[in-house]
Amino acid sequence: MTSMSIKFFQRLSTQISLLVGFVGIAMFVSLATFTITEQTAENRHVVEQEVLTTAQMMQATFDRVVRYERTDLLHEILSQLQDQPNVLAAFIYNREGRIEYAADHHWLDKPLYQALSIASQTWHELNANSDITLHHVEDQGRLIVYVPLTVSSDFPEFRPFSLMIAFEQKHTFWSVAQSRLTTLTIQLIIVLLLVALLHRYLNYRISKRLGHMQTGVQAMRDEQQRVAIDVRGKDDIAALARQVEAIAAERHAHWSKLKNLETAVDQSNECIIITDAKGQIEYVNKAFEWITGYQRDELVGNNPRILKSGLTQQSVYHELWDTLNQGQTWRGELLNQRKDGQVYTVYSIITPVYNEQGECTHYIAVEDDITERKADEQRLHYMAYYETLTGLPNRLHMTQIIDQALASLEEDELGYLLLVDIDRLQQINDARGHEFGNRLVQAFAERMKQWTEQEGVQLAHLGADLFAVLFPPQVSKREVAKEKLYETCEALLKITRKPIQLDDDVLTMSATIGAVVYPQKGGNAEQLLRRAETALHKAKRYGGNHFAVYRQQYGEEIKRQFDVERMLRHAIKNDELDLYLQSQVDATGKVVSAEGLVRWHHSEQGLISPGVFIPIAERSDLILSIDRWVLQRAAQILASKEIAENPIDALSVNISARHFVRGDLVHVVSKLLENYHFKPQQLMIEVTEGVLIEDTDKVIEVMRELSKLGIRFSIDDFGTGYSSLAYIQKLPVSELKIDQNFVRSIGEKATHDALVETILSIGEHLDLRMIAEGVETEREARFLTERCPTIVMQGYLFAYPVPAQEWLASFSPNCSTTRSK
Repeated sequence: MTSMSIKFFQRLSTQISLLVGFVGIAMFVSLATFTITEQTAENRHVVEQEVLTTAQMMQATFDRVVRYERTDLLHEILSQLQDQPNVLAAFIYNREGRIEYAADHHWLDKPLYQALSIASQTWHELNANSDITLHHVEDQGRLIVYVPLTVSSDFPEFRPFSLMIAFEQKHTFWSVAQSRLTTLTIQLIIVLLLVALLHRYLNYRISKRLGHMQTGVQAMRDEQQRVAIDVRGKDDIAALARQVEAIAAERHAHWSKLKNLETAVDQSNECIIITDAKGQIEYVNKAFEWITGYQRDELVGNNPRILKSGLTQQSVYHELWDTLNQGQTWRGELLNQRKDGQVYTVYSIITPVYNEQGECTHYIAVEDDITERKADEQRLHYMAYYETLTGLPNRLHMTQIIDQALASLEEDELGYLLLVDIDRLQQINDARGHEFGNRLVQAFAERMKQWTEQEGVQLAHLGADLFAVLFPPQVSKREVAKEKLYETCEALLKITRKPIQLDDDVLTMSATIGAVVYPQKGGNAEQLLRRAETALHKAKRYGGNHFAVYRQQYGEEIKRQFDVERMLRHAIKNDELDLYLQSQVDATGKVVSAEGLVRWHHSEQGLISPGVFIPIAERSDLILSIDRWVLQRAAQILASKEIAENPIDALSVNISARHFVRGDLVHVVSKLLENYHFKPQQLMIEVTEGVLIEDTDKVIEVMRELSKLGIRFSIDDFGTGYSSLAYIQKLPVSELKIDQNFVRSIGEKATHDALVETILSIGEHLDLRMIAEGVETEREARFLTERCPTIVMQGYLFAYPVPAQEWLASFSPNCSTTRSK
């Protein structure tokens, strides 16, 4: 390519040189022609002057010859004249044109025009002049001179004579040119030499350098990083070469950026498409090919309508073009169709491109295939708003449905919400497994669907065994709505009691329903659900297959329990609880032990009964905190100076069953023994028989660990709960505590007395310490001591519970109680 470019410029310089040579030669020829022409004209003028002088001299000579009558000399004069250089002929002729005198007698009396070989007309024209006249015969190279001979009137015979002289014209154009041939040849050689030198100069100074320039431009076109043009000097071409180098560097940098941009665009994961102002596709990247299934050559030149699926609403296209025509960027979703016919969704960003004149020249679209994301969103939406097990709306979705129903309520419209809970589902899961339980829930859901479809109501699955049924509002009075609600609940309970067949199993189901009428005062969806749940919990107290309708007092009771729980947390945190001690005496009335009873003195409400706050604490984690507080307070009492000086047999405290299963009871007691150094056998932990129902193995393990530490255990309220002698034999129990309900019935019925005697007999045979609580009469005390002399009694007959400090202050060796009247 380089040699071709150099040859091109060499040819160019040759052509320029030839052109210059041609112009030079043309100018040389023109100048030479002009010079020769001027020289010829000048020579002719000189010849004409000489001829005129000769003619005048001949005119004067003829006049003298005639005057002196020497006409005989005319032939000799003409001969001499004809002998002069450049004179071809000379004749004297008369008016008729016949030659009278001639150097050659042959021509005498001959017509003049024949002797001079001129036309007769030319002779007549010349002869008509009265002055000397010159006539050039160019084709013959002659000059004819007409000389009228004037003589004195004394010689009339000579007056009509005229002289005609023919001169040879040697000073013609070509004769002058031939005379200057050498000079012209030298001048032509000089011109050609200058042309050769010009060609050499052009070839060296222009052609070769321009060839290097073209090589540099070619290198620039070939995207070479560095372009060096071998052109030296400070002239314009060198300056142009430096500019080309600079342009090449800038172009390469710009090209590199464009190349990087093109690579980035072409390899981008997002689909990129560029169209002209008419919408014809000019460019698509690889991602666009991959997503659409079309090849680039199939798309370029086509309109993006090739991807149209027909599923995108026309309003979207109208909005798209309205936005683009306003010069703004459009963003939105489009449903397109791949080459194989598959529909996919793209999120498209389309931007119009304008030139400097403000005209839209192109459109650039960046598209992201969001088909999978949309599917994920639909799946997430389904997971967020529907229960996967039954396909029914979940709690979140049902909350929105309820809110919409509440928002659309008209005056005097009432509706109701039902929460339906499957009875005994947990027991079925434990017995048959969760897979079977899930199938059962699905079958129950199908039954509910069939029923709700008939009723035209909304069904939802709030999770596990709980379903919700929303009845749309209707214009009705509240009493009529409640009556219809009762009928609906009865009908639904009847539906739930129908047997369900799963494989070979036929199960008889039942459900519990909590219902609420809406609207409620200040109620939203969550509050309505909570009130329905409150009614459901109320119905569950009556066992399964029952329903309850929410009443205001239910909510007040729940609110009161919530307030108590909140205040109890504050009380535990701020040490507002107190431990009371109630003495326990032997048959003689001597104080041998005591029971610790927790009390709560509220700053505003006063003393709050344990029967109020202990059940609330049992339903939350607060009972564990209360247990830890009671154990710590008991450890402080057992480690006190009063007990150290006057030891007691035991200090009993009640510990929740939850602490045995889920708490850290062993660790708590160990730390208390380590910190307070009391005698572990003095701490008697009372447990109810119900603790054995929670997790028997775990309870036994904890009790044995504590027994190793020296801690003793008492079975509280023995005979009222899960009384199993087999478990009592396994447990490290030191004491049985007869429930006060048995004690208060002493003497009323023989069967009651027999039960008490049986319990006393069990304790005696198992060698357990026996204690009776709730002893309030002498009859009860006498009955107990007569049948068990070692029994320990506790009750208002002997002592009331008093604050621990007061009890310790009144405690002394061998002290006894004064029985109440």
